[in-house]
Amino acid sequence: MATTLLGELCNKEPVTIEEAPFESALHEMCRVGMNATEEWLLVCDGDLLIDKQAISKFISETLRRADTVHHAQGFILDRLYGSVRKGGPRLYRCSEMPTLKKSIPPAGTSPRPESAMIRAHPSNNDGSIQLPYVVALHDFEQFYKDIYRKAFAHGQKHAEWAGTCLPMWKEMFLVDCDFRIAARGFCDGVQSSSRLETDIRKQAVDIEALLSEMTTDEKTPLPADALDSSWVTRVMNDSEVVRDWYRLRNAPSLTWHQRTLQRWRQLGTLRSLVWACGSALIRTGHKAHRLAVGSHSHSFDN
Repeated sequence: MATTLLGELCNKEPVTIEEAPFESALHEMCRVGMNATEEWLLVCDGDLLIDKQAISKFISETLRRADTVHHAQGFILDRLYGSVRKGGPRLYRCSEMPTLKKSIPPAGTSPRPESAMIRAHPSNNDGSIQLPYVVALHDFEQFYKDIYRKAFAHGQKHAEWAGTCLPMWKEMFLVDCDFRIAARGFCDGVQSSSRLETDIRKQAVDIEALLSEMTTDEKTPLPADALDSSWVTRVMNDSEVVRDWYRLRNAPSLTWHQRTLQRWRQLGTLRSLVWACGSALIRTGHKAHRLAVGSHSHSFDN
């Protein structure tokens, strides 16, 4: 589906990469970029549905800053996370592909190989930007097997989600089976002692047996034309979460009370409390770090 929307956006046939593990896909991506005649390469994962209007603004803003930028990314509306977060399609300058290729970590050494590759780029601090556009939907209209595998991996990587996403998924049990599958996958991942796989297809899970146990059948494939760009744009425009996110981003003069209210509407009561506690701990940690560094410098000087 992502391939169809990319073709609709670019008016040309996209290149599909199906290499595994993910590090091999990154090497192939760099090879495509190095052989391209265009200046920029737009890269999109298969679980993303691109908003044509937003991605056009994202690309235009990147090109406006082209003198200093080699990589750009925006934000996504994440179905499982229930909020807007960093992520989505990436725009790479093709001339930087040889350097990026050298920065790809060895297979299995990083839970986020692409992020590790970008961080290792010599000009990462000023050449990589995050633009304030919600450009895609993430994990919408996914098969149950893929939802389970992703939630399983999240359970292994992000146990802290037990206090944020898990309550939301449980609330949605009776409304949408996606969240029932996600909650089961997450809990199984938290309890698992197996090695974290960057390629979720390697997870040793019998999905058919699991769905049978949960008395659920796998979804039937959607027709190729079921989700076009107008459908994606409509979902974006109808999302209160996205509207609140843009209002929050575009209103720096909001009072503390207004910002808190916006965050509560976006995250809900429980997740807002968790966010507030986490922010307080981060601020406390920063103060403790400054004190420790200051004390160390003082004792050294003396």
